[in-house]
Amino acid sequence: MSKFTIRKIYLYLFSLVGLILIIMGSVGLINLGLQLTFFRDALEYKYGYVQLPYPYFLDDLKFDETINKIELTNEQKQSLERWKNDYENYKQKAEKIGYIPYIADTLTRSIALLIVGIPIYIYHWGVIKREHNREENTD
Repeated sequence: MSKFTIRKIYLYLFSLVGLILIIMGSVGLINLGLQLTFFRDALEYKYGYVQLPYPYFLDDLKFDETINKIELTNEQKQSLERWKNDYENYKQKAEKIGYIPYIADTLTRSIALLIVGIPIYIYHWGVIKREHNREENTD
Protein backbone atom coordinates (compact mmCIF):
# COMPACT_ATOMS: atom_id res chain seq x y z
CA MET A 1 0.00 0.00 0.00
CA SER A 2 1.37 3.36 -0.93
CA LYS A 3 1.48 6.14 1.58
CA PHE A 4 0.94 9.75 0.72
CA THR A 5 3.99 11.90 1.02
CA ILE A 6 4.44 15.60 0.39
CA ARG A 7 6.02 14.68 -2.94
CA LYS A 8 2.95 12.70 -4.03
CA ILE A 9 0.63 15.48 -2.90
CA TYR A 10 2.72 17.95 -4.91
CA LEU A 11 2.65 15.72 -8.01
CA TYR A 12 -1.11 15.15 -7.85
CA LEU A 13 -1.76 18.83 -7.13
CA PHE A 14 0.27 20.02 -10.11
CA SER A 15 -1.26 17.34 -12.34
CA LEU A 16 -4.64 18.74 -11.32
CA VAL A 17 -3.45 22.31 -12.01
CA GLY A 18 -2.23 21.26 -15.47
CA LEU A 19 -5.52 19.49 -16.17
CA ILE A 20 -7.50 22.57 -15.09
CA LEU A 21 -5.41 24.79 -17.39
CA ILE A 22 -6.00 22.39 -20.28
CA ILE A 23 -9.74 22.39 -19.61
CA MET A 24 -9.87 26.21 -19.38
CA GLY A 25 -7.93 26.58 -22.65
CA SER A 26 -10.09 24.01 -24.40
CA VAL A 27 -13.30 25.64 -23.18
CA GLY A 28 -12.04 29.01 -24.44
CA LEU A 29 -11.30 27.58 -27.88
CA ILE A 30 -14.65 25.78 -28.05
CA ASN A 31 -16.46 28.95 -26.95
CA LEU A 32 -14.68 31.00 -29.61
CA GLY A 33 -15.42 28.37 -32.25
CA LEU A 34 -19.11 28.36 -31.37
CA GLN A 35 -19.25 32.14 -31.43
CA LEU A 36 -17.59 32.27 -34.83
CA THR A 37 -19.86 29.64 -36.36
CA PHE A 38 -23.29 29.33 -34.77
CA PHE A 39 -23.63 32.44 -32.60
CA ARG A 40 -22.07 35.07 -34.83
CA ASP A 41 -24.88 37.59 -34.26
CA ALA A 42 -24.31 37.54 -30.51
CA LEU A 43 -20.59 37.99 -31.08
CA GLU A 44 -21.15 40.95 -33.37
CA TYR A 45 -23.63 42.49 -30.95
CA LYS A 46 -21.41 42.07 -27.90
CA TYR A 47 -18.00 42.81 -29.37
CA GLY A 48 -18.72 44.81 -32.49
CA TYR A 49 -17.37 48.27 -32.93
CA VAL A 50 -18.67 51.10 -30.82
CA GLN A 51 -19.87 53.97 -32.92
CA LEU A 52 -18.85 57.45 -31.84
CA PRO A 53 -21.74 59.69 -30.90
CA TYR A 54 -22.93 61.79 -33.78
CA PRO A 55 -24.22 65.31 -33.06
CA TYR A 56 -28.00 65.02 -33.09
CA PHE A 57 -28.56 68.42 -34.63
CA LEU A 58 -26.85 67.20 -37.80
CA ASP A 59 -29.47 64.49 -38.32
CA ASP A 60 -32.04 67.01 -39.51
CA LEU A 61 -29.59 68.99 -41.60
CA LYS A 62 -27.88 68.26 -44.85
CA PHE A 63 -24.29 68.71 -43.76
CA ASP A 64 -22.75 70.15 -46.92
CA GLU A 65 -25.60 72.60 -47.57
CA THR A 66 -26.05 73.65 -43.96
CA ILE A 67 -22.40 74.30 -43.17
CA ASN A 68 -22.40 77.18 -45.62
CA LYS A 69 -25.69 78.64 -44.33
CA ILE A 70 -24.77 78.67 -40.64
CA GLU A 71 -22.98 81.75 -39.48
CA LEU A 72 -19.61 80.33 -38.56
CA THR A 73 -16.14 81.61 -39.01
CA ASN A 74 -14.00 79.99 -41.66
CA GLU A 75 -11.95 78.38 -38.92
CA GLN A 76 -15.08 76.87 -37.33
CA LYS A 77 -16.27 75.61 -40.72
CA GLN A 78 -12.89 74.00 -41.36
CA SER A 79 -12.93 72.46 -37.90
CA LEU A 80 -16.41 71.06 -38.48
CA GLU A 81 -15.32 69.70 -41.87
CA ARG A 82 -12.25 68.04 -40.27
CA TRP A 83 -14.48 66.52 -37.62
CA LYS A 84 -16.77 65.09 -40.31
CA ASN A 85 -13.80 63.53 -42.13
CA ASP A 86 -12.37 62.13 -38.89
CA TYR A 87 -15.75 60.68 -37.98
CA GLU A 88 -16.14 58.98 -41.37
CA ASN A 89 -12.59 57.59 -41.18
CA TYR A 90 -13.19 56.24 -37.69
CA LYS A 91 -16.47 54.66 -38.74
CA GLN A 92 -14.85 52.88 -41.71
CA LYS A 93 -11.93 51.69 -39.60
CA ALA A 94 -14.17 50.46 -36.78
CA GLU A 95 -16.41 48.55 -39.19
CA LYS A 96 -13.36 46.97 -40.78
CA ILE A 97 -11.76 45.93 -37.46
CA GLY A 98 -15.04 44.79 -35.88
CA TYR A 99 -14.50 42.16 -33.21
CA ILE A 100 -11.07 40.97 -34.36
CA PRO A 101 -9.39 42.26 -31.16
CA TYR A 102 -11.74 40.08 -29.08
CA ILE A 103 -10.99 37.04 -31.23
CA ALA A 104 -7.24 37.63 -31.00
CA ASP A 105 -7.41 38.10 -27.23
CA THR A 106 -9.48 34.97 -26.64
CA LEU A 107 -7.39 32.88 -29.01
CA THR A 108 -4.07 33.91 -27.50
CA ARG A 109 -5.33 33.38 -23.95
CA SER A 110 -6.67 29.92 -24.75
CA ILE A 111 -3.53 28.84 -26.58
CA ALA A 112 -1.35 30.17 -23.74
CA LEU A 113 -3.35 28.13 -21.23
CA LEU A 114 -2.84 25.02 -23.35
CA ILE A 115 0.88 25.71 -23.84
CA VAL A 116 1.36 26.00 -20.08
CA GLY A 117 -1.13 23.34 -19.00
CA ILE A 118 -0.18 20.45 -21.29
CA PRO A 119 3.50 20.20 -20.27
CA ILE A 120 2.66 20.61 -16.58
CA TYR A 121 0.09 17.83 -16.76
CA ILE A 122 2.14 15.46 -18.94
CA TYR A 123 5.29 15.82 -16.83
CA HIS A 124 3.67 15.44 -13.42
CA TRP A 125 1.29 12.69 -14.45
CA GLY A 126 4.18 10.85 -16.10
CA VAL A 127 6.18 11.00 -12.86
CA ILE A 128 3.15 9.69 -10.94
CA LYS A 129 2.74 6.78 -13.38
CA ARG A 130 6.47 5.90 -13.26
CA GLU A 131 6.48 5.91 -9.46
CA HIS A 132 3.29 3.86 -9.36
CA ASN A 133 4.78 1.29 -11.77
CA ARG A 134 7.99 1.20 -9.74
CA GLU A 135 6.03 0.58 -6.53
CA GLU A 136 4.06 -2.24 -8.18
CA ASN A 137 7.24 -3.91 -9.45
CA THR A 138 8.93 -3.78 -6.03
CA ASP A 139 5.90 -5.34 -4.23
